Amino acid sequence: MLFRSPRDMPLVFYDYVSSLSTPDTLVAFKAADQIMSLRLLQEDLPSTKIVAVVRDGRDAMVSAWKYEALMHHSEAPWGAKFKAQKNLIEFMYTWGVRASAILQAATNGELLMIRYEDLHQDFETTIRKVYDYLEVDSSAKAIADVKAITDFEKVSGGRKKGEEADSVVRKGIVGDWKNELSQHQADLAWRVARRQLIALGYSQN
Repeated sequence: MLFRSPRDMPLVFYDYVSSLSTPDTLVAFKAADQIMSLRLLQEDLPSTKIVAVVRDGRDAMVSAWKYEALMHHSEAPWGAKFKAQKNLIEFMYTWGVRASAILQAATNGELLMIRYEDLHQDFETTIRKVYDYLEVDSSAKAIADVKAITDFEKVSGGRKKGEEADSVVRKGIVGDWKNELSQHQADLAWRVARRQLIALGYSQN
């Protein structure tokens, strides 16, 4: 298939996926990199609703390190492409750029922003906010059903939160950066992305 421009590719993909769904089905795509193409998304798909889930950049970095190690150990063919390990300054700077873009877009009313930590602290309230934004069933039963099928113990195969394993479903907790980063690494991460961390409600310690 020939495309007039690279921008045609996602549109064709979206149209294809939508064609496989019934008219009353919501089609959702998960891609962290889309936030840097927000303007293009709004131009090409103006009726699209965007939900951005932000996470403490320090936890996100530890998760990336662990994922990289897992892919390396499993000899995944794409494992060599990941360079997050120990590249703390670059990771936190990039996280800060994306966090700033999300904060600005949320301020402008261009998307709904929620925090990963809030899903842990108050799943029902946080997910109801998402469902109301998407204009889908936000009844107590609908939320309870989703909470049940996404429960960490269920999706991890029986592990309790905090029990780590060599799996993409790792620990299921927040704040693990406090266990994984040295004091020097934690201080450096704070210096690199302090402004964005504070703006999102995260503290130095």
